Amino acid sequence: MRLHRFIGNYNLSKDRVFITDKAIVNQIRKVLRYHIGSKLILSDGEGNEAICEIIDFGRNLIECSVIERKEDISDYKREIVLFCSVLKNKNFELAIQKTCEIGVSQIVPIITQHTVKMKLRYDRLVKILKEASEQSGRSVVPKITDIMKFDEALDYSKGCEANVLFDSSGSKFRSFSNYKKVGVWIGPEGGWTDKEISIAQEAGFEIAKLGKLTLRAETAAIVAAFLALNM
Repeated sequence: MRLHRFIGNYNLSKDRVFITDKAIVNQIRKVLRYHIGSKLILSDGEGNEAICEIIDFGRNLIECSVIERKEDISDYKREIVLFCSVLKNKNFELAIQKTCEIGVSQIVPIITQHTVKMKLRYDRLVKILKEASEQSGRSVVPKITDIMKFDEALDYSKGCEANVLFDSSGSKFRSFSNYKKVGVWIGPEGGWTDKEISIAQEAGFEIAKLGKLTLRAETAAIVAAFLALNM
C-alpha cells in the first residue's frame, strides 16, 4: 500500500514527531480518515524522511512515532537548474509544478527582453512546489530564487557544469550524462532575442532545439527538464 507523504518543518531526529499544520491535520483526519495505527511518511523537505505511525490525535495536532528513518536522501544523480522566463497567468505555475515532479533541483525565474509578466506570487509557488514534491514522492523540495535579470542569471549559472539554452535555431539536443549539474534555459512566450542567444553562446552555452514543432514555453520547460535529467 502506498504511503502518503507530508513535507513540513519536522524534527525527525526524535522518536516522537508532532504534526501541527492545520491543513495537513485536516487532510489526515477528514479527507484520508486516518486513525491511530495508520502509517505515513514525514519529510523535512531537505532530504530527510521517516516512516511514522499515528499514536494519538490532539485537538489541533497529531502525534506520530518514528518507525524507520532515511537520512540524506539524494533525489537524482544529476542536478537540473531550470532558468525559466517569468510566464503569463498560470503558465509559470504549470511549468514549475511539472518540472518539480520530473525532478529539477532549483528554479530561477528570469527577466528577458521579451518577458511580459514581471512579478510572481512566491507564497503560492512555494505551496505548489511542496505539494508537487509530496505527490511525486520527492524527499527534497526544489528551491526557487528571487527573480533575476538575464545578465544576473548568466553570472549565477556559472555554478553549473554545463548550460543549454533552448531555441528553434539550435542543434539537436544531446546527452548531458557526463555532467552532474546542468542549467536548462527556457525563454518567454516571445522567444529569445538574437542578442541574448549570442551572449549565451559567448558564455559557452549550448543552443539546442526540442524538435521541429514550436512548443509553448511551459511545455518546452517540461520536455527540456526531462531530457536533461534522463539523457
